[in-house]
Amino acid sequence: MPRRCCDPSGEKVVPMSAPKKLFIKTYGCQMNVYDSERMAEALGGEGYVETKSPDDADMILLNTCHIREKAAEKVYSELGRFKGLKADKPDLKIGVAGCVAQAEGEEIMRRQPLVDLVVGPQSYHRLPEMEAKARTGEKVLDTDFPEEDKFEKLKNRPKAKRGPTAFLTVQEGCDKFCAFCVVPYTRGAEVSRPVARILSEAEALVARGVKEITLLGQNVNAYHGAGEGGEWSLAQLIWALNDIDGLEQMIVELDAALLVLSPLVSQLGKHHDAHVAKDVRGALEPLTELAERTGVAIVGIIHPNKSGSTDPHSLISMS
Repeated sequence: MPRRCCDPSGEKVVPMSAPKKLFIKTYGCQMNVYDSERMAEALGGEGYVETKSPDDADMILLNTCHIREKAAEKVYSELGRFKGLKADKPDLKIGVAGCVAQAEGEEIMRRQPLVDLVVGPQSYHRLPEMEAKARTGEKVLDTDFPEEDKFEKLKNRPKAKRGPTAFLTVQEGCDKFCAFCVVPYTRGAEVSRPVARILSEAEALVARGVKEITLLGQNVNAYHGAGEGGEWSLAQLIWALNDIDGLEQMIVELDAALLVLSPLVSQLGKHHDAHVAKDVRGALEPLTELAERTGVAIVGIIHPNKSGSTDPHSLISMS
């Protein structure tokens, strides 16, 4: 039953419909956690609030990962558990998002007819329109790699206070096409977000109470987003984020030992930040050990001098 309430004059009674409930289960990487947040925000504009139980939900979304062994079969197994729930609640809508959705596409609906929508990781900004179609009984599929920037199309992030940590996607996709990896096929070509949009989102997160941001991407090292004066490197982006008041810590998970880190070291040298240099050196120690074992060259390991300052020329190269 809709709730009812009086207007301030006390003369009218107007119906208030209860919010719809959304249950999202997230598999896999940190970027999927970020994507799930953005999906929930997109559907929040359509009257959804999150719930922790699928039993309470008006819509269930599985945000999937295709990296693990038998990833698709695990999703089909999970969907099978919802058959009874769907039978009891015919209006319940069930969707599959993420990399398994991208890889399997229409096959998901064929194998599990209870699924109402399938959306890939580059199309979830279209979820509100897809949900509206699903509500009419239509089966909806969108695994395109659209030309439009999904981050530009997504609604502004809510202003409500949140916890002290957050993820922030700065780069997506990969152009390497390694034989063992599905990322180029599920996430698409390598794309870096523009600097201004990243800074704007970071500032909004800090305004909501965030103190620590983890920068995400399939290949964060290769960041080359459009910024003032041309293309920016990851090092330039980090120092721009460092200037945001209230942001106390950033976490950057570097992709692989074989990538060149010298631009980051050069920026560290310019800023003469011994504390940052120490943190970077500590983070890179496992990579130097890997280099010694494998013979892979690493360029740009920070080497502070005795005074504790960082010298951009004090680099060691291992081969």
